[in-house]
Amino acid sequence: MSISSYLKGLHFLSGFITPPSQNLFSIREEFFPTKINEKSLRVKILHPKNKLEEKLPGVIVLHGMNKMGIEDPRILNLAYIITNMGYTTILPEVPEVTELKIVPETLDSVSLTLETILDRSDMFLEERLGFFSVSFCGGMGMISITNPEISKKIKAIATIGSYSNFETTIPHVLENFELDNYGTCIFFYNYINYFEKNSENLKIYFYEAAMDNGLKRIGNSAKAPAMLKNLSKKEEILLNGIENEKEFRKNLFEEFQKKSKSLMEYLSPINYVEKIFSSVSLVHGKGDIVIPEKETIELASKLNHFNKPFEMEITKLLSHGDTLPIWKQIPGVPGLASTFGYFFSNI
Repeated sequence: MSISSYLKGLHFLSGFITPPSQNLFSIREEFFPTKINEKSLRVKILHPKNKLEEKLPGVIVLHGMNKMGIEDPRILNLAYIITNMGYTTILPEVPEVTELKIVPETLDSVSLTLETILDRSDMFLEERLGFFSVSFCGGMGMISITNPEISKKIKAIATIGSYSNFETTIPHVLENFELDNYGTCIFFYNYINYFEKNSENLKIYFYEAAMDNGLKRIGNSAKAPAMLKNLSKKEEILLNGIENEKEFRKNLFEEFQKKSKSLMEYLSPINYVEKIFSSVSLVHGKGDIVIPEKETIELASKLNHFNKPFEMEITKLLSHGDTLPIWKQIPGVPGLASTFGYFFSNI
């Protein structure tokens, strides 16, 4: 690793200690037309004010799976830090992601998003473009980047707290329901009909429960409790098992496995590694209760198997992919600086 690469990583990390002033950037919002009629792409574009006349390297930052989308303060803060480093930062909003959909159609939408941005190469240096995302969206973004229309135009990929294998991630999510119900609610919102046909009321309940978690709606502001009165007796029994019995959730997932092997393979980034042509930077929090670090470790192993360029850091400084708190332990900083520096140096 070069000194310049390491310094770029330190520059990036320093932004989480001393956030850059928003006065340093121009921020504009646009709606880009896409190749699908009547569908436009909402985008925020950030550019350093002191370089308004320059075409700069670009970084696409894909927001996490929550309703706030590109208004999420965490993703905006990330964009400010990247822009302050001298990049044009592009924040696209993917409706399927803000609606918590982990389905093949979401991959199509992410691919459409990336293709649409690539068609607007007037915004950035076309040969210098990176992709940065977190959690489930990091994995889905990685799959979308393997699209032949996209793969060789993205020079570097960075993910934080992402998954690699849908089939091994979901059992971990379900097992940790009591610690954080967000992932479990999203899973059953998407796939409850695999277990109970025509269960629209239960689907709505899980959607609102996930929203309550993601938007921190508690007490009287929580919406999921009001949905309970709409459930049938059969749905109440199913919900009680999901929310209160770990073994019950495990059995449901085993049932899901039998019905949807090809779907899980399709949604798993680890099955697409051979088609990745970008350098890859992987960061994961040790002890992550939402997505386990073994997902990133196994993805790194597959990248190594196919001789793909990558760096990986498993760190105690992170909890889950959509948070990067102020430094807790100085010994963990060099590894993070190296891995993030690798990303920025390859754009």
